[in-house]
Amino acid sequence: MNIYIVVLLCIISDSLASPIFKRWQRQVSALYTSVCDNKQMQLICFGDGEILRIESANYGRTDTQLCPSRLDTTNTNCSAENSFQIVSERCNGKDECRIPVNTGVFGGDPCPETEKYLEVSYFCETAAITPFSTVTTPSLAAARTTAATQLVTEEDGSFFTVVCENNQMSLTCFDGKVLKIVYANYGRTDEITCNSEEQNQDTNCRDPNSLQVVQNSCENNAACEIEVNNDVFSDLCIGVFKYLAVRYKCVIPSPS
Repeated sequence: MNIYIVVLLCIISDSLASPIFKRWQRQVSALYTSVCDNKQMQLICFGDGEILRIESANYGRTDTQLCPSRLDTTNTNCSAENSFQIVSERCNGKDECRIPVNTGVFGGDPCPETEKYLEVSYFCETAAITPFSTVTTPSLAAARTTAATQLVTEEDGSFFTVVCENNQMSLTCFDGKVLKIVYANYGRTDEITCNSEEQNQDTNCRDPNSLQVVQNSCENNAACEIEVNNDVFSDLCIGVFKYLAVRYKCVIPSPS
Protein backbone atom coordinates (compact mmCIF):
# COMPACT_ATOMS: atom_id res chain seq x y z
CA MET A 1 0.00 0.00 0.00
CA ASN A 2 2.83 2.38 0.92
CA ILE A 3 4.49 1.72 -2.45
CA TYR A 4 1.33 2.81 -4.28
CA ILE A 5 1.14 6.01 -2.21
CA VAL A 6 4.78 6.85 -2.99
CA VAL A 7 4.25 6.22 -6.70
CA LEU A 8 1.11 8.39 -6.72
CA LEU A 9 2.88 11.21 -4.91
CA CYS A 10 5.73 11.04 -7.45
CA ILE A 11 3.24 11.24 -10.33
CA ILE A 12 1.52 14.24 -8.75
CA SER A 13 4.87 15.92 -8.03
CA ASP A 14 6.05 15.43 -11.61
CA SER A 15 2.75 16.75 -12.97
CA LEU A 16 2.85 19.84 -10.78
CA ALA A 17 6.40 20.56 -11.94
CA SER A 18 5.63 20.12 -15.63
CA PRO A 19 5.40 23.14 -17.97
CA ILE A 20 1.87 22.07 -18.91
CA PHE A 21 0.65 22.28 -15.33
CA LYS A 22 2.47 25.54 -14.67
CA ARG A 23 0.85 27.01 -17.76
CA TRP A 24 -2.55 25.86 -16.50
CA GLN A 25 -1.86 27.45 -13.11
CA ARG A 26 -1.35 30.82 -14.80
CA GLN A 27 -4.80 30.52 -16.36
CA VAL A 28 -6.93 29.86 -13.28
CA SER A 29 -8.74 33.14 -13.85
CA ALA A 30 -11.66 32.43 -16.13
CA LEU A 31 -11.89 34.22 -19.45
CA TYR A 32 -15.06 36.27 -19.94
CA THR A 33 -16.98 37.32 -23.02
CA SER A 34 -20.41 38.75 -23.79
CA VAL A 35 -22.31 39.12 -27.07
CA CYS A 36 -25.52 41.06 -27.69
CA ASP A 37 -28.74 39.42 -28.90
CA ASN A 38 -29.05 38.34 -32.54
CA LYS A 39 -25.31 38.08 -33.06
CA GLN A 40 -22.89 35.16 -32.81
CA MET A 41 -20.50 34.29 -30.00
CA GLN A 42 -17.21 32.63 -30.82
CA LEU A 43 -14.97 31.02 -28.20
CA ILE A 44 -11.44 29.96 -29.12
CA CYS A 45 -8.47 28.44 -27.30
CA PHE A 46 -5.22 29.34 -29.04
CA GLY A 47 -2.73 27.21 -27.09
CA ASP A 48 -1.54 23.88 -28.50
CA GLY A 49 -3.75 21.10 -27.16
CA GLU A 50 -6.00 23.45 -25.22
CA ILE A 51 -9.76 22.89 -25.08
CA LEU A 52 -12.73 24.84 -23.77
CA ARG A 53 -14.39 24.24 -20.43
CA ILE A 54 -17.45 26.37 -19.74
CA GLU A 55 -17.56 27.68 -16.19
CA SER A 56 -20.82 29.64 -16.26
CA ALA A 57 -23.21 31.07 -18.83
CA ASN A 58 -26.38 33.14 -18.98
CA TYR A 59 -28.63 34.25 -21.80
CA GLY A 60 -30.74 37.15 -20.54
CA ARG A 61 -29.74 40.28 -18.64
CA THR A 62 -28.09 40.75 -15.25
CA ASP A 63 -26.51 44.16 -15.81
CA THR A 64 -27.86 47.54 -16.92
CA GLN A 65 -24.74 48.62 -18.85
CA LEU A 66 -24.11 45.84 -21.37
CA CYS A 67 -25.80 46.00 -24.79
CA PRO A 68 -27.70 49.30 -24.51
CA SER A 69 -30.94 49.29 -26.48
CA ARG A 70 -34.31 50.94 -27.00
CA LEU A 71 -35.75 47.86 -25.33
CA ASP A 72 -35.84 47.59 -21.54
CA THR A 73 -32.38 47.34 -19.96
CA THR A 74 -33.46 47.80 -16.33
CA ASN A 75 -34.64 44.21 -15.83
CA THR A 76 -31.52 42.58 -14.40
CA ASN A 77 -33.23 39.40 -13.26
CA CYS A 78 -33.49 37.78 -16.70
CA SER A 79 -32.02 34.30 -17.14
CA ALA A 80 -32.70 31.41 -19.48
CA GLU A 81 -32.54 28.37 -17.21
CA ASN A 82 -30.79 26.15 -19.76
CA SER A 83 -28.05 28.63 -20.71
CA PHE A 84 -25.20 26.72 -19.10
CA GLN A 85 -26.28 23.36 -20.52
CA ILE A 86 -26.66 24.68 -24.06
CA VAL A 87 -23.30 26.45 -24.13
CA SER A 88 -21.54 23.50 -22.46
CA GLU A 89 -22.94 21.00 -24.97
CA ARG A 90 -21.81 23.15 -27.90
CA CYS A 91 -18.36 24.03 -26.58
CA ASN A 92 -16.90 21.76 -23.90
CA GLY A 93 -13.95 19.71 -25.10
CA LYS A 94 -13.50 21.69 -28.33
CA ASP A 95 -10.79 24.19 -29.23
CA GLU A 96 -13.37 26.45 -30.91
CA CYS A 97 -17.13 26.82 -30.93
CA ARG A 98 -19.75 29.25 -32.27
CA ILE A 99 -23.13 29.97 -30.69
CA PRO A 100 -25.90 32.02 -32.32
CA VAL A 101 -27.28 34.36 -29.67
CA ASN A 102 -31.06 34.37 -29.99
CA THR A 103 -34.22 33.12 -28.31
CA GLY A 104 -34.49 30.15 -30.69
CA VAL A 105 -31.21 28.64 -29.57
CA PHE A 106 -31.99 29.13 -25.88
CA GLY A 107 -35.49 27.66 -25.97
CA GLY A 108 -37.62 30.77 -25.94
CA ASP A 109 -37.67 34.32 -24.60
CA PRO A 110 -36.97 34.41 -20.84
CA CYS A 111 -38.01 38.07 -20.60
CA PRO A 112 -39.99 39.62 -23.49
CA GLU A 113 -39.39 43.33 -24.14
CA THR A 114 -35.98 43.14 -22.43
CA GLU A 115 -32.75 43.51 -24.42
CA LYS A 116 -30.78 40.32 -23.87
CA TYR A 117 -27.22 39.12 -24.33
CA LEU A 118 -25.18 35.98 -23.77
CA GLU A 119 -22.32 36.14 -21.31
CA VAL A 120 -19.95 33.26 -20.67
CA SER A 121 -16.96 32.63 -18.45
CA TYR A 122 -14.71 29.76 -19.44
CA PHE A 123 -11.27 28.20 -19.19
CA CYS A 124 -8.83 27.07 -21.84
CA GLU A 125 -7.27 23.93 -20.41
CA THR A 126 -4.71 21.46 -21.65
CA ALA A 127 -6.54 18.27 -22.53
CA ALA A 128 -3.59 16.02 -21.69
CA ILE A 129 -3.71 16.55 -17.93
CA THR A 130 -6.32 16.90 -15.23
CA PRO A 131 -5.20 19.67 -12.86
CA PHE A 132 -4.86 18.78 -9.20
CA SER A 133 -5.46 22.36 -8.08
CA THR A 134 -8.90 23.42 -6.88
CA VAL A 135 -10.36 26.46 -8.63
CA THR A 136 -13.18 28.50 -7.16
CA THR A 137 -16.02 28.89 -9.65
CA PRO A 138 -16.41 32.62 -10.35
CA SER A 139 -19.75 34.28 -10.84
CA LEU A 140 -20.35 36.03 -14.15
CA ALA A 141 -20.45 39.35 -12.31
CA ALA A 142 -17.04 38.63 -10.79
CA ALA A 143 -15.66 37.46 -14.13
CA ARG A 144 -16.54 40.83 -15.67
CA THR A 145 -14.06 42.54 -13.33
CA THR A 146 -11.38 39.90 -12.67
CA ALA A 147 -11.02 37.92 -15.91
CA ALA A 148 -7.58 38.25 -17.49
CA THR A 149 -9.21 38.49 -20.92
CA GLN A 150 -12.59 40.01 -21.73
CA LEU A 151 -14.28 40.36 -25.12
CA VAL A 152 -17.52 42.21 -25.88
CA THR A 153 -19.20 42.37 -29.28
CA GLU A 154 -20.58 45.86 -29.87
CA GLU A 155 -23.81 46.79 -31.64
CA ASP A 156 -21.93 48.25 -34.63
CA GLY A 157 -20.15 44.96 -35.25
CA SER A 158 -16.85 46.06 -33.74
CA PHE A 159 -15.18 44.17 -30.91
CA PHE A 160 -13.94 45.56 -27.61
CA THR A 161 -11.43 43.48 -25.70
CA VAL A 162 -9.49 43.97 -22.49
CA VAL A 163 -6.48 42.01 -21.27
CA CYS A 164 -4.89 42.52 -17.86
CA GLU A 165 -1.21 43.34 -17.44
CA ASN A 166 1.30 40.48 -17.80
CA ASN A 167 -1.00 38.45 -20.04
CA GLN A 168 -1.17 38.09 -23.82
CA MET A 169 -3.82 39.60 -26.10
CA SER A 170 -4.86 37.60 -29.17
CA LEU A 171 -6.93 39.20 -31.92
CA THR A 172 -8.34 37.12 -34.78
CA CYS A 173 -10.54 37.67 -37.83
CA PHE A 174 -12.11 34.94 -39.91
CA ASP A 175 -13.58 34.44 -43.38
CA GLY A 176 -10.73 36.23 -45.13
CA LYS A 177 -11.12 39.46 -43.15
CA VAL A 178 -8.31 41.46 -41.55
CA LEU A 179 -7.93 43.55 -38.43
CA LYS A 180 -8.60 47.28 -38.34
CA ILE A 181 -7.60 48.78 -34.98
CA VAL A 182 -9.93 51.61 -33.98
CA TYR A 183 -8.80 52.39 -30.41
CA ALA A 184 -6.18 51.21 -27.96
CA ASN A 185 -5.00 52.23 -24.52
CA TYR A 186 -2.52 50.63 -22.16
CA GLY A 187 -3.10 52.00 -18.69
CA ARG A 188 -6.19 52.36 -16.52
CA THR A 189 -9.34 54.45 -16.93
CA ASP A 190 -11.62 52.84 -14.31
CA GLU A 191 -11.34 51.16 -10.92
CA ILE A 192 -13.28 48.00 -11.81
CA THR A 193 -11.49 46.38 -14.75
CA CYS A 194 -8.62 44.03 -13.81
CA ASN A 195 -9.16 44.92 -10.19
CA SER A 196 -6.05 44.70 -8.00
CA GLU A 197 -6.44 45.97 -4.47
CA GLU A 198 -2.72 45.78 -3.81
CA GLN A 199 -1.76 48.50 -6.28
CA ASN A 200 -2.59 52.13 -6.90
CA GLN A 201 -5.77 52.46 -8.96
CA ASP A 202 -5.09 55.79 -10.71
CA THR A 203 -7.84 56.06 -13.35
CA ASN A 204 -6.11 58.69 -15.49
CA CYS A 205 -3.39 56.37 -16.76
CA ARG A 206 -2.94 56.47 -20.54
CA ASP A 207 -0.09 55.57 -22.88
CA PRO A 208 -0.47 57.88 -25.94
CA ASN A 209 1.54 55.43 -28.07
CA SER A 210 -0.83 52.52 -27.41
CA LEU A 211 -2.73 52.80 -30.68
CA GLN A 212 0.44 52.97 -32.76
CA VAL A 213 1.94 49.96 -30.99
CA VAL A 214 -1.15 47.81 -31.54
CA GLN A 215 -1.55 48.97 -35.14
CA ASN A 216 2.08 48.13 -35.89
CA SER A 217 1.53 44.59 -34.62
CA CYS A 218 -1.97 43.91 -35.89
CA GLU A 219 -3.32 46.26 -38.58
CA ASN A 220 -4.25 44.44 -41.83
CA ASN A 221 -3.32 41.03 -40.39
CA ALA A 222 -5.80 38.19 -40.00
CA ALA A 223 -4.48 37.54 -36.49
CA CYS A 224 -1.93 38.89 -34.06
CA GLU A 225 -0.66 38.47 -30.52
CA ILE A 226 0.55 41.24 -28.21
CA GLU A 227 2.30 40.87 -24.88
CA VAL A 228 0.59 43.20 -22.40
CA ASN A 229 3.39 44.53 -20.23
CA ASN A 230 5.59 47.54 -19.51
CA ASP A 231 8.31 46.32 -21.90
CA VAL A 232 6.03 46.50 -24.94
CA PHE A 233 4.22 49.66 -23.83
CA SER A 234 5.36 52.61 -21.71
CA ASP A 235 5.07 52.50 -17.93
CA LEU A 236 3.79 56.05 -17.49
CA CYS A 237 1.93 55.22 -14.25
CA ILE A 238 4.40 53.49 -11.97
CA GLY A 239 2.69 51.37 -9.33
CA VAL A 240 -0.61 51.16 -11.22
CA PHE A 241 -1.89 47.72 -12.28
CA LYS A 242 -2.69 48.31 -15.93
CA TYR A 243 -4.59 46.65 -18.77
CA LEU A 244 -4.73 46.93 -22.54
CA ALA A 245 -8.11 47.93 -23.97
CA VAL A 246 -8.60 47.61 -27.74
CA ARG A 247 -11.52 48.24 -30.04
CA TYR A 248 -11.20 46.70 -33.49
CA LYS A 249 -13.14 45.62 -36.55
CA CYS A 250 -12.77 42.72 -38.96
CA VAL A 251 -12.92 44.16 -42.49
CA ILE A 252 -12.51 42.95 -46.05
CA PRO A 253 -8.90 43.69 -47.07
CA SER A 254 -8.31 46.49 -49.55
CA PRO A 255 -7.21 45.41 -53.04
CA SER A 256 -3.43 45.38 -53.41
